[in-house]
Amino acid sequence: MRPQPLTCDHAQIVLFQNLGPAVLLAVPVLWAWAPLTLADTVLSALVGTIGVAAHTLLAHAFERIEAARLAPVGYVTLAWGALFGVFFFGELPGWATLAGATPIVLGTLLMQRR
Repeated sequence: MRPQPLTCDHAQIVLFQNLGPAVLLAVPVLWAWAPLTLADTVLSALVGTIGVAAHTLLAHAFERIEAARLAPVGYVTLAWGALFGVFFFGELPGWATLAGATPIVLGTLLMQRR
């Protein structure tokens, strides 16, 4: 299947997924607001750009495949979180995390082969 250009539907989905929380959090942030440094501003812009790109890719993914096949992929974030914990924070996952992550990752891989 050829990649589709970003349609109005995708743009609306991404807009609402980003604008909605921003509006909801605008009032509470006033109580905790502190001026940003240049480094914080650059990092925030980078994270925001990556977030919008991720939402756009997710909208495209849900357009191309049934939600029942795509949704389990979200559970793989548990495994990614454990890996990031090891590499960035030096945290080793416990046995419960490994026991839970293994069937999730294996089930997701099996589901994708189907």
